[in-house]
Amino acid sequence: AARGCGSVAEAAALAAAGQGARLLAIRHISPDRSATCAIAQGESR
Repeated sequence: AARGCGSVAEAAALAAAGQGARLLAIRHISPDRSATCAIAQGESR
C-alpha cells in the first residue's frame, strides 16, 4: 500500500500460477523500495 496499489506482487503471482495457487515465500522488496516480487506455485496436474 506504500504506492497506493495494495499487494500487486502477491496478486499477480497467484493469478499467474492459476487455480489453487499458493505463495511460496514472503514478498521481497528491493532496497530502494521501487520494486517487489512474490513467488507462487499452482496445483500440479
